[in-house]
Amino acid sequence: MLDKSRAFLLSLTIVAVLVFSAFGPTIVYADGGTATDTPPPTETSSTCTSDGTSSECPTEAVATEAPVEATGEATEVPVEATSVPTEVAAEATPEPAVEATEVPVEEAAPVAEEAAPPAEVAPVAEAPILNEVPENTTVTVLDAQGQAQPLATQASADALATSDPIWCPGTQAPTPDLNGCTKSFSSFTELLTFLSGNATYAGAGTIYVQQGAYQGGESTVDFNNYNLTNLSGADLTITGGWNTGTGAIDPANASTFNNVAIVIGSSANPWGGSLSLSNLALNFNPNGSSGTGITLYTQNDINISNVSVINSANGAGAELNAGGDVNMNNSTFDRNKTAGAIIRSAGNVSIANSNFSNPGPLTGRWQVTGLDIVADGSVSLLNVLANFNREVGANINAGGRVAISNSVFSGTKIIKGSEFLGYGLTVVTPDTIDLESVTANDNFLWGASLNAGLDVNINNSIFNGNTTESPGFIDDTGLLITSGRNVTINSSQANDNRLIGATINATGDVSINDSTFTGNNGVTLDGTGTPTFHGYGLQVITLGNIFLNLVDASNNTLFGAHLDAGGDVTISSNVFPGTITHVPASTFSNNTTGSATDQLGRGLEIISDGNVFLDNVTINGNQTFGANIQAGGDVFLDMVTATNNGTNGVEVEASCTTVFLINGNYSTNGQYGLSILNAALNQSGAPIFGTNGTGDIFHDPGTCIFPVANPPTPPVTNPISPVAPSQQVSGVVNNSASSSVSLGMPVKSSGNTWSSGNVTLNSFLGNTRTFSGSTHIGIFTGQYAYIYSSFGMQVIAFSQTWPSEIAMVGPH
Repeated sequence: MLDKSRAFLLSLTIVAVLVFSAFGPTIVYADGGTATDTPPPTETSSTCTSDGTSSECPTEAVATEAPVEATGEATEVPVEATSVPTEVAAEATPEPAVEATEVPVEEAAPVAEEAAPPAEVAPVAEAPILNEVPENTTVTVLDAQGQAQPLATQASADALATSDPIWCPGTQAPTPDLNGCTKSFSSFTELLTFLSGNATYAGAGTIYVQQGAYQGGESTVDFNNYNLTNLSGADLTITGGWNTGTGAIDPANASTFNNVAIVIGSSANPWGGSLSLSNLALNFNPNGSSGTGITLYTQNDINISNVSVINSANGAGAELNAGGDVNMNNSTFDRNKTAGAIIRSAGNVSIANSNFSNPGPLTGRWQVTGLDIVADGSVSLLNVLANFNREVGANINAGGRVAISNSVFSGTKIIKGSEFLGYGLTVVTPDTIDLESVTANDNFLWGASLNAGLDVNINNSIFNGNTTESPGFIDDTGLLITSGRNVTINSSQANDNRLIGATINATGDVSINDSTFTGNNGVTLDGTGTPTFHGYGLQVITLGNIFLNLVDASNNTLFGAHLDAGGDVTISSNVFPGTITHVPASTFSNNTTGSATDQLGRGLEIISDGNVFLDNVTINGNQTFGANIQAGGDVFLDMVTATNNGTNGVEVEASCTTVFLINGNYSTNGQYGLSILNAALNQSGAPIFGTNGTGDIFHDPGTCIFPVANPPTPPVTNPISPVAPSQQVSGVVNNSASSSVSLGMPVKSSGNTWSSGNVTLNSFLGNTRTFSGSTHIGIFTGQYAYIYSSFGMQVIAFSQTWPSEIAMVGPH
């Protein structure tokens, strides 16, 4: 690209040398400058070789020798070629500007002259321009910092003779025409034409591109247009940021391709080796006709580092198709038409520190999809942004584990006619999904949808405010999870979504700790203005167990949490040592529609095939009930606060099991503080009841029969004390006259004397009248007998000692 520019400037050097050789050194910059499109006249040599390496090759000469008055000071010939009049010292006679060269001559501080003997110039003798320098003339090469460089260095030689791009074998540093490298070319077209079918250059290699703006002139660099079979079976690297003066690669100064696309390989003929691109910036006119910025097909890996593609008008930023892995780091694919990056990999995909977004005002071009990945292996995203896209932040379909950390997928939204589109993140894999410090907020449809064949693990992540705010449409969800095994959520949020905070379907255990699912409220209106209420905090349906600790599901419209487990359900408020929590206690409060006619808000719903444990749980101020529990096992209510709910504080329906009531507060509810169906009640501690609308405890055991385990012996001094009418005590006796059981109350024996509470079969059957006017015997049914007294209904079950015995048969 800069061959002509450098030769042009060196021609100017000859002019200066011819004039000032007697007065001072000639200075040449090693860092190059802006190219000029008009070449000076050339002399033609008939002995020049085809590769241009002979000293007999065309040498650029000066068209016009400009007279300049000498001042006795060294004159610096700058690299920047701009049309500025030549300035000379005040005492010099003005002369006309040098119009033929249009290169400024600026005053500069004197530079120390390097008295280099002729032998020191020998290493750069291959630069033909030095042959034109008169004898006894010093040539000084300056680097990018203005420091003088010895002519014997390779960097000095490169400064006088190189441009871009250049191909070198393997990872060989760029050394034009040395160490197996080609010479420099002014464009990719010239380089690829030279390499096409050239067996001298074969195998793995690197193409180096000079830093700054690429001036090759192509609209597309398409490797498929050349016969590169000598290279295509091996690895290829394209590296920008080449400082031709120092030979170093500077990632901070990438090579810029304006409105130039890069294509390597195709679906029918992929590149045979791995492809690696680095330090490249592709910028397009958003109003132009450009397609995809970078298109790569390879049978092996693709590696992208420090690459950007911006404003592709009609395509994606990049389409990467690999037979192996895809690795990307420190890259940006923003504001392209169809997608930031589309990745298809037969291996793994790893992306770090990269952007796939639509930054800037909403009036800018919005790419439809930020990141679209389909991989047969695992996918890893670290520090990835996919924000403000139209329809998809990131879509990942993987065959292996998916791990995403410190990444954001927010602000994805668009309205097409009457259709609302836009979600933050979707992941599908038969393996495990891990999310750490992920944010997916302010999308139209959902923050994140995760479908895993195995576990889903989420830590310190946020799925808030995903909403259309539309009165006629709602699909506004924070987090959706489907898991083939276990789900773990820790220190995360799914708040202020209109339809759902989080919904989880799993086959294994679901554990949620220190997380919030609050403020999920939504209302839609039909054509007549009739409202439909939406919005709940947390829903979990699993075949395994459910564990909730320090979970807040409050201030939602329909319910705080709905938990459906094939095993146990445990809700607690344990603060583990050394942890910082965001939730003081597990709370399911103030869930309400706010409507007097549509009273749907409820706090906590539990369906469990196993046991249910509530420990230090708060369930206050819900529009209907505080908690509804349906359990196949026992229910433990330990330090539960259920107050100010519209109907019952806590209602339990069990399967002839036991409700263990331990302390707590069940006050000021609209109906009962505690309602129990089909269960025994075992009360301990000092639970608080008061000012409930209908009563404190409603207890209906239904048809359940409950054996007494270690019943207490009543005091003799006060044999009868009133208890709740629904209390049940049961006993079991053998079918013999001597077997007895404590009934928990005094009964009368056949001798008209009071026993201490034990009864035998004979004595029981011998009593056919009311005891003390308050106890009577009910109807015998099979092996059961019923006694009704101020103690309530009591059941006696007689068991057989031998299989041949018949219940209720024995001596009288």
